Amino acid sequence: MSFKEADRANELEIVLGHNGVEDPSQQQLQEIITADSHSLQKSIDELVKTMKEANRSRSMSTQKEQKDFRNWLLLLSSLAATITFTAGLSPPGGFWSEDDMANTYIAGTSVMRNKFPTRYLLFQCSNTIAFFASLAVIGLLAKNIKIKNRFFLTLVAISFLSLCGSYITGTWVDLTLGIYTISGFVAVICYMSIIWVIARVCDIYTGKKGDILTPTCMTAACKLNHV
Repeated sequence: MSFKEADRANELEIVLGHNGVEDPSQQQLQEIITADSHSLQKSIDELVKTMKEANRSRSMSTQKEQKDFRNWLLLLSSLAATITFTAGLSPPGGFWSEDDMANTYIAGTSVMRNKFPTRYLLFQCSNTIAFFASLAVIGLLAKNIKIKNRFFLTLVAISFLSLCGSYITGTWVDLTLGIYTISGFVAVICYMSIIWVIARVCDIYTGKKGDILTPTCMTAACKLNHV
């Protein structure tokens, strides 16, 4: 008999003594203690079962959120890879249709390459980086790499930043239009940063430690669209 059970027996002896039972048998005390222990054990088992079910439900919800986010990210990465592949084969400005030896133009080469060599170099560099970064993201998603992996997040950022750089250099006509394009790019980055901050605050407030943006917090953050 444990120390707690001995204390329980002493208490029962006192109670039974006050009720007129002068000498309770050891068997009666043991039955009462056993019944009490079984009741306590049953309550503990029910509590543990409830906690396990709650944890299982939360785990399944988190896995579903992660799966949905991975599918969404895979779609965007595939779209980015398609766009950059097409832009690489068909650069802005098209190709020379015939040779012009006087100006060293060769049929089938890029017009931008001869007319704007600096822009062409920047365009090709940013477009190539975006293309291969998107392919790397698709490969990592296929390998089921954790989204919280820093290398993975870096590739995603590089892919979309390079895609924006490719668009800016490819559509650059003059300084005024270029400034407008860059301003729009900066505005998008600021908007995304605000959403990210709101989502992180939401994660902290709800006690979650999400990987990037959980759907619940994204819903709260995206209410800015209706303001």
